Amino acid sequence: MSLYDISFDDDDADASYNEQSAAKIGTGTGLSIVRSVIELHNGSYGVESGIGKGSTFWFEI
Repeated sequence: MSLYDISFDDDDADASYNEQSAAKIGTGTGLSIVRSVIELHNGSYGVESGIGKGSTFWFEI
């Protein structure tokens, strides 16, 4: 576990979010920027994902 542990509950989700709109929400640019910053700091990152369970993105610096 890292010093900073960020999580989001379903209660935090925007009420307008649904599976049909998920593909239209973003371009992935944010993840690309975050990856670059983490790599510049010699950190590590990853994702854990499961069908019907969502995804957890993690990083350590």
